[in-house]
Amino acid sequence: MKQGSGTLNITSQGGSAPDLALEFEVDNSPFTLPDSWQSRFGGWHATVEYLVSQNKAVDRLGGWASHMESLIEIPIDPRDAVPVRVLGKVDCEMIDGLLQQNDGDLIAFLIPRVPFNFLGEVVTDRE
Repeated sequence: MKQGSGTLNITSQGGSAPDLALEFEVDNSPFTLPDSWQSRFGGWHATVEYLVSQNKAVDRLGGWASHMESLIEIPIDPRDAVPVRVLGKVDCEMIDGLLQQNDGDLIAFLIPRVPFNFLGEVVTDRE
């Protein structure tokens, strides 16, 4: 991937995902996984595979049902992940809390293209 930079902004708009804002830079120099991640997952591939695995989203509803699961398929090959360097501060309360609790190192990566397949929805409980 070419050198470059970008901005990522996620606004939850009341959903369960946290708001997130950051600036990043693609850096083609050799990447070394920090020791805190290496000791937990054993390597870059296993780390990315754990972080990108996702097969459903859960939403809280009002009215006749309280929760719904949206079944999704997001087939991401961890070999497609491109390490990026975060520029400045990450604006995300969830990440701030995780870094304070675990005193860990922040890593970030870019997936150049993500196929997304919606497979259906299931009401998991009724009020």
